[in-house]
Amino acid sequence: MLWKHLLTEPPRASGPQFGAKEMAAIATVWVTSEGADAPIDRAFDQSRGAGGSRRVASLPGKQQLILAFDTLQTIRTTSLEVEELEVSRAQVLHVSVSYEGGQTYQGLRRQGYTFSPPGRH
Repeated sequence: MLWKHLLTEPPRASGPQFGAKEMAAIATVWVTSEGADAPIDRAFDQSRGAGGSRRVASLPGKQQLILAFDTLQTIRTTSLEVEELEVSRAQVLHVSVSYEGGQTYQGLRRQGYTFSPPGRH
């Protein structure tokens, strides 16, 4: 028998996603800047969906985030969740990997996004 549910509204995820890694236990995070009220730690908590916790940079412009894993990790998927409610803008995300401890990086993915908050064009 197939178990199913009808979704009348998008589900709000809670708790860890299947296969999610606990970053605090396996990596050091390097970040360009972080807001005092919205530190990078929040990017790795389990609060997802509209109104979930958020990370905000303290400085404008290009931001860089490096996850320096303590040991070799197998990563099959990554996810990024963005909720922009105030400013129409474009953003480009680059995902790269280093096999030599940060000496060189190999680009894996480059993705552009355009955000247009409700009521703003």
